Amino acid sequence: MRKALVIGINEYPGCPLAGCENDASRITGLLHRHYDDAPNFECQTHLSSREQITRDLLRQSLQRLFGDPADAALFYFAGHGSSNRGGILVTVDYTQHDEGIPMEEVLALSRDASKYIKEIFIVLDCCYSGYSGRSWLAPDIDVLPPGVSILTASSSKQTAAEKGGSGVFTSLVCDALEGGAADVLGNVTAARVYAYLDQTLGAFDQRPHFKANLSKLLGSTL
Repeated sequence: MRKALVIGINEYPGCPLAGCENDASRITGLLHRHYDDAPNFECQTHLSSREQITRDLLRQSLQRLFGDPADAALFYFAGHGSSNRGGILVTVDYTQHDEGIPMEEVLALSRDASKYIKEIFIVLDCCYSGYSGRSWLAPDIDVLPPGVSILTASSSKQTAAEKGGSGVFTSLVCDALEGGAADVLGNVTAARVYAYLDQTLGAFDQRPHFKANLSKLLGSTL
């Protein structure tokens, strides 16, 4: 079984975004089926125009995603990110002192789940997403568990740009999944997606980051 949680948040009070729902919908379509229409990921998609994506909703959805054994689990988030507390995925009920779900909490859930989920992919299209995979107490040390890979839109100090109704990062990820990052057999892995992004962006200021624990081979196809 391969399962995915896809989050797209445009509707932030006072600071809305434009392309996150489009990005989440496009990602869902690409993950749901392979190019030959064979079933791929079983997707649970939440869009802010349909429901309030609060801290509780996101936390409960993450717990469900990482709660049971699976061949692969993928978490995709498009929305605001914060640099506070080692990085935060901002939800619509954010406050000054509680902005959303800390990236370290997502990492902790994935660490526990890596014991019974073979491969875990985390894809974050938000500002400061490069914080993910680091310890808040030791920010210079990456602490990914085996079998987990993280692909982020930017470094821990960069914002993530939107262009033409889509995130620059997600637009390229989708291009990669549609074949831009495929090998000669048509297979796409997280590492090949990152290589495609890095090459395509060239000298563009926003730099995606890719992190993986190499104690387990991360060659599973997306």
